[in-house]
Amino acid sequence: MEDNIEDYVKKAIAKADTSLKNYFNHQLNNTIAEHGYPNSLVCVFYLDNNQFNNGAKISKLPDKKSFFPSYDANQNTDSRKPTADDDLYLSYLNFREKQCLTVNYNLNGKTNLNVFIVFRILEVPDGKIIGIFGNNNSSDDLTATDRFIDITHDGTNRQLRIGYGSGHEYITGFPSKASPVTLNFSLLSVHYNSVQVNDSLVYCNGKCVANFTEESNTGGEDTFSIGSISSKPSSFNSLKQIAYFSLYHGRFSRKDILIQHKYLCEKYKIVHDTIVIP
Repeated sequence: MEDNIEDYVKKAIAKADTSLKNYFNHQLNNTIAEHGYPNSLVCVFYLDNNQFNNGAKISKLPDKKSFFPSYDANQNTDSRKPTADDDLYLSYLNFREKQCLTVNYNLNGKTNLNVFIVFRILEVPDGKIIGIFGNNNSSDDLTATDRFIDITHDGTNRQLRIGYGSGHEYITGFPSKASPVTLNFSLLSVHYNSVQVNDSLVYCNGKCVANFTEESNTGGEDTFSIGSISSKPSSFNSLKQIAYFSLYHGRFSRKDILIQHKYLCEKYKIVHDTIVIP
């Protein structure tokens, strides 16, 4: 009888220890994802509830980094200012045509850059480009070769296009519940790692969707834009909504990536498969 009680108590303690460990790991991961890694977070942007009135034009979006925020996102041209909006559970920025925000941070010559974006597209007419992010410095968005993220339409399919320094990668196939080219909000992250090594990564909603070879990027704009691949977007830009953007400078492990994806997918109620942190 005493042996049975002892076994029961040991199992109960072990179960409680496991539950506490899982709880504290979950809380720690959420704290890391919410506040960022202090040594590598460059900037982070999102709208707090009621920060702006619906329909308000945004000329300055403050950097929400909790420690020494340094890089606000700005737009001085009235017609190119995005507007604030929200729905039942999140706030976001509406970007139309040439609207974008520009951040005074130079991506050129840097490796180990990590971009996280929560967004959705609202239309991709044939021949149009939906610019999401970038420092493209070419005269034609269709032949862009600097670092950027956009979505195009080839007449049949929507395609995710990733600029990597001296070219771009087209991605057309996506795992289940991990496509950024639908009309639903998705979390997309691009990880520009080593130059001339096929170890740079694209993740969507907690799943790796592609890898590519990063190349040297020294000729792009010395700023980067949100809502466009360039601070001087062409008229090809189409409608999109962006709820969250962050940029990190430092190598991310798979665990680091999944911590961010799990937290942001849950925070923004993105439809996704279960994300397991290794």
